[in-house]
This record gives sequence, C-alpha cells and structure tokens, in this order.
Amino acid sequence: MKTQISGLIYQKQDGFKENFKFSSLLFWFLLISFLGLAALLSLGSKSDFFREFGSYEFLKSFIQGEDSFTKIIFPFFKFFILITPLFLFTAIELNRKIGGFPNSSLGRISTSEGFKFADIWYFLIKTISSQFLFITTFTTLGISNISSTFSELISDIYNKVLPPTNSEFQAVLIVISGILISDLVSYFSHRIAHRIPLLWDLHEFHHSATEMTILSNYRISQILAAINSIIFLPLSALSSLFLLKTLSQSYVLPFVIYVIYNAFFAFQQNLAHSSIKIIYPKIVSYVFMSPSIHWLHHSTNENHYDCNFGNVFSFWDRLFNTYLDESNIEDIEGFGIENTEYNKHHPIYSYTFLPIIKILKRLKIA
Repeated sequence: MKTQISGLIYQKQDGFKENFKFSSLLFWFLLISFLGLAALLSLGSKSDFFREFGSYEFLKSFIQGEDSFTKIIFPFFKFFILITPLFLFTAIELNRKIGGFPNSSLGRISTSEGFKFADIWYFLIKTISSQFLFITTFTTLGISNISSTFSELISDIYNKVLPPTNSEFQAVLIVISGILISDLVSYFSHRIAHRIPLLWDLHEFHHSATEMTILSNYRISQILAAINSIIFLPLSALSSLFLLKTLSQSYVLPFVIYVIYNAFFAFQQNLAHSSIKIIYPKIVSYVFMSPSIHWLHHSTNENHYDCNFGNVFSFWDRLFNTYLDESNIEDIEGFGIENTEYNKHHPIYSYTFLPIIKILKRLKIA
C-alpha cells in the first residue's frame, strides 16, 4: 500500500523489520546522549556518578583530550557519531525502495528552494560555530553571554533555596520535573516566536526550508535562541539546576531517564524533519508527539498554521488547543515560506548577517 502525500511517499512495511531499523537508529541517539551527558558531568566539579562507577578518569581523559592520541581522535569520533544517524536514516529510506535516493530526506536537499545544498551549509556552519565561543557571541550579538551570566546568578539563588536530594526516588521526581519544565519552556518559546513579529523575523529562518530533509532541523536562529533564553530564564535556570544537581550524584535511574529523554528528543527532531512518515499508536500519541505531525507545523496550508509547537510531548499542544492530528497530513500542499528572504542569499549571509538586518529593520534602525 502506497500513499502519495505532497511529494512524500509512505509505504507500510513489515512491523518487525521496521522496529529493528528504528531501534538501531535510536541506539545511536542513546550513544550520543550518553556521551554528551558524560562530557558535561565528567568536566564538572561534581562528578560523583562516574567516580562511583570507576569511569571518571577514563571519561575525563578521553573527553578533555589529555594525551596526544585523544586530542587527535576525539574530534573525528564526535563527527562520526554526529553524522552516522543521517546515513542510517537514508539507508532506511532506500531500503523501502520508493523513488530511490532523490526521494530520500537527504536527496531532497538539492530540490529545496534557495541556495543549492543550503541545508548542508547550515549543518556545517552550526557544527563548526558551536565549537568556537566567539562565533556564538557574534551571531547572537553578545546576548548569549548576558544570558549565561544571569543564568548563573539565578542558579546560585535557587541553589541556596532548594533542599538537597536525599533519595533516588526524590532524584527521579526532580529529574522528571526538570524535563517537563524544559519541554514546557520549549513549547511557549516556540509559540511566542510565531506571535511576536520581531521573533518571527528570526524564526522564519527555520521555516524557510521547502523540503523535509533531516538537515533542515539545523536552520536554527542563534539570536532567537539567546533571546528566548533570557525571556524564560527563571524557568530554564530552575530546570537546568534540577537536572544538573541531581545527575551529578551517584543515582543510576535519574541518569538513565535523562539519557533516554535526550536520545528520544534527538530522535524525534530528526524524524520530524525527515521525509519518513512515522505516526505513533493512538494511545502513545496522547503523551508523545508523533514525528510526522510536525510536517503540519511546516505546512503552507493556512489551515495548519500555528499548530503542533511541542517537541517531545503532545499534551502541551492538547492542553492549549494547538494540536492537529495525523488526519490533516493529506491536506499538506507544500512546506516553507513563499519568497522568504532567507532563501535569496548565500547560507553564510542568511545565518549570520540577515537576522541582524531584520532586527534593525523591525526596530526601524536601518
């Protein structure tokens, strides 16, 4: 059975084979999540979890590159871990034998409107710039530094007020609370980006992709992220403190929960911006957002505007009446923003200078 959906072709596959394919993909996101959290905790001043299990020195040596071998090999290892899911996605799509590579998520990069292979540029720019603080400072107009400073101040206040964690059960509740607060902040920051003209000027960049390519997920405005971090600073700082304070202890279950959440978040984000149609069973979709209904959020159909803002959990959209289910997918006519300025320039310009120019014009400075 094949269904044509706005150029996206979905074919039902054998359940076991499909589950195995996506389980292998989820494994990589679990690995990425584990290494990321391990890096965060092993570099921190409180690393009780890894000291408790005898892996602290190994992780610290490997992640910090304390010898010549790890200094050389770790950057390549990180890049390999980062790009492997992209090839796994493509392999799964090609295995479906529908339309070949041009119809796959990566294959659609060449047909997305604007600069040729723009999504590859944005992927590389985002990956490289994240390694250099001065680039982030420049692309966010220094707002990221302000946010970081105030975040530390608020965290210090929270740290003095909040009681210590005395049991693993309490730690689990705190981690889950931190995750829910973080996801709620993400929902509202996304929603106001569609409501406030200045913020929409920046968020429009993410909606400039006219194809779901996986890499379109990297069209993220760094200035918008920095502004949102200030707007929601009290909640974000509380969420971060909940998570870091609990995860730095030697409790296993909170660590496992957060690794799985981070992996599932990355898994969701990549699937949601791919050409693979994935709809969860009805009972699951009451809690988790089916990846493919995020297509509706990027749809050019006016009936789909301002829907499905959530990342992982669907209950925020259901609670605030912004949820559209999978029955609307067949009404998708296309993706992206027609004649958006972000598709008229080189990706480097669109990523760095165009957002600044848009802010100045909105404020009537330029």
